[in-house]
Amino acid sequence: MPGIHNVEVEPALVRRLMRGEEAVQEQIYRLYSKPVYTMAYRVVGNQETAEDVTQEVFIDILTKASTLKDPKAFNGWVQRITMNRCRMALRSAWFRRRADVPIEDLNIETKANANEDTITASKAFAALPNKTRLVLWLYCIEGFTHNEIAEWLGRSPSYSKSIVNRAGKHFESHYKSNEVDAECMPLLHGSPNL
Repeated sequence: MPGIHNVEVEPALVRRLMRGEEAVQEQIYRLYSKPVYTMAYRVVGNQETAEDVTQEVFIDILTKASTLKDPKAFNGWVQRITMNRCRMALRSAWFRRRADVPIEDLNIETKANANEDTITASKAFAALPNKTRLVLWLYCIEGFTHNEIAEWLGRSPSYSKSIVNRAGKHFESHYKSNEVDAECMPLLHGSPNL
């Protein structure tokens, strides 16, 4: 899964964006649109809200790039903007009303040749509470530490650790009951603490 932290961008390109060069904006969009959308989709759990979040993230990136102090910090800055936009979406009254939608109606996108285990893991992930999805995505995919997540959420590191632990146990029991190898679970596979 593509994470924002995996995007490789030249500091010179970021400096050009910071100066407001329009020619660079499309390149930045091409580099970051998929990871930003993927993070938003996994955190908010539906396509429409993820598209809205992605659009808002890029508006912020393009209008606030000049405020960035260090081009080398661009990936972290984009992660923070995306996290904040996801968090705002999850807090919105509209989103909370929509949270009653059954999991089958969440429009989980799958490819025709997608592995059934991946589809099951995606549905299981989408069914998790909002904060759990957010913490798991930040920890497992974006590579944030428990301390960083705790600082951002205004909680202790043990809060993040317990969410990741409980989710890991939930997924593990789900996969054991379905006789599926845990390595088929793309979200938590490779997570250092699970």
